[in-house]
Amino acid sequence: MFEFKGNRNYLHGTDFYRFTLDYVAQHMPENTRLSQLSFRKLARFQCELTTQRPDTGTVVATGKFSLSDGDTVPFWWVEGNTLVEGRYEFDEDELVANAELTISPATIKMHKPVDDYTCIEVLVALTKKMHNQIAPLSKGKWLFGQLNLTQNLPTEYQSAEIKLQSMLHGKFSVSEVWLDGVKLGQIRFIVEGQ
Repeated sequence: MFEFKGNRNYLHGTDFYRFTLDYVAQHMPENTRLSQLSFRKLARFQCELTTQRPDTGTVVATGKFSLSDGDTVPFWWVEGNTLVEGRYEFDEDELVANAELTISPATIKMHKPVDDYTCIEVLVALTKKMHNQIAPLSKGKWLFGQLNLTQNLPTEYQSAEIKLQSMLHGKFSVSEVWLDGVKLGQIRFIVEGQ
């Protein structure tokens, strides 16, 4: 079951990522990996993942699983009407407090934290911090919009780096995801609330 992360009033993209990996482990063939996760809207109620195109409900995220034989399986996260009751602590600013930011070219990097943060939490927090520094907003906020991966994110790594590839009108960005000097994919951010 989803819980709200920190002081947010919406479900966080990193939790969708985590629950998507849980779904892979429980329901998909061995060596299936998450290759794409894309958010359509903020979710404030419990959600469920399905690999069958939904007829009802509000789709809040879509994605693709890549199978070992090269095939892909689409999936949808559908929001229901069950309330989210729990909340857990998360200090995003503390997580990336020691990150090293370069403005031009725009990159941000850090060593793996010693605390119990997941790789996706590190990548999203780094990307958000970089965006808030290079493209601060007077209204709205930068949100995790999409993740495209060429391989699974590891649990063990030494360093993480985000490299901005492009930004469109200060509202949409594409950045590369690097772990230990290896490019693993792209992360996209969008502005919500302008």
